[in-house]
Amino acid sequence: MAIGDNIRTRREALGMTREELAEKTQISFSQLSKIERNEQKNPTIQSIIAISTALNCSVDELIYNKKSTDTNYLIKVINNLPLEDQEVIKKISKGMSLINQAEEMLNKNNKICKIMRVPHKST
Repeated sequence: MAIGDNIRTRREALGMTREELAEKTQISFSQLSKIERNEQKNPTIQSIIAISTALNCSVDELIYNKKSTDTNYLIKVINNLPLEDQEVIKKISKGMSLINQAEEMLNKNNKICKIMRVPHKST
């Protein structure tokens, strides 16, 4: 089974809609939809972490459809943290995802500028 199939199966087993999962992960509905339909072959690790957290499963379960003792331990540790600390971890994960998306956009922009031979600013 592909990762998108694993995500959809897990989400449906929890009775969660795609909209609810998008809201919980703060991943756009269209992006999440592409991941579930296996149209995006390599979602970012930040997206996978956000999805696995929202679906209350390990990254291994989403990718390989099997449980990992280490990942399950980490999820248990996070779930046992005070809610405030859990929220901080979610914000860090989201921040990492946003940074990764910005870097991808910048790289695409730089490639387009090189192709078109347009000067561009780099950070």
